[in-house]
Amino acid sequence: MTDAERKTTSLTQAAAQGYPGGMTAVVRIITKDDAVAGRKARAASTLYGDFSPHESSNGRLKVGDMIRVMQITGDHEPLRFLAALFGYTISPLNPHEPDAPTLEAEALQDYPDVVALHRALCAYRDGQTTMEACLALLETATSNLRQTFSRAIKGDEVRQ
Repeated sequence: MTDAERKTTSLTQAAAQGYPGGMTAVVRIITKDDAVAGRKARAASTLYGDFSPHESSNGRLKVGDMIRVMQITGDHEPLRFLAALFGYTISPLNPHEPDAPTLEAEALQDYPDVVALHRALCAYRDGQTTMEACLALLETATSNLRQTFSRAIKGDEVRQ
């Protein structure tokens, strides 16, 4: 297993473990979905092996299972890692709806994320964090800046 395969598998496993009910719940959903779709039944132990990033595991993460885990859990870190591996970031297609009542409030929400990004970039330069971590912070800061932009363009501030 290459380092990239191990990292992708590890992130997929972490997403499943973080889901309510953990890996057991995710495996149960995947096996149930396979049965409903008429796909070949796989033992739960096979799925556990496929989600294991350890060298001693005979499992191999399948793309379809990685996709299912991201759909079930809502955790897209494996996708973010793969995008970063090739020098890309991901951005949601949903509109960037402002979540603050005024332009000023939206702008204030941007500040902590931009500062976190700047700190992470300095840490990256010093070898203390990863490019993936910086790209995730860039994505968060960009999303919040888009909300501020949207609030400014719409001009429909909610007065309290």
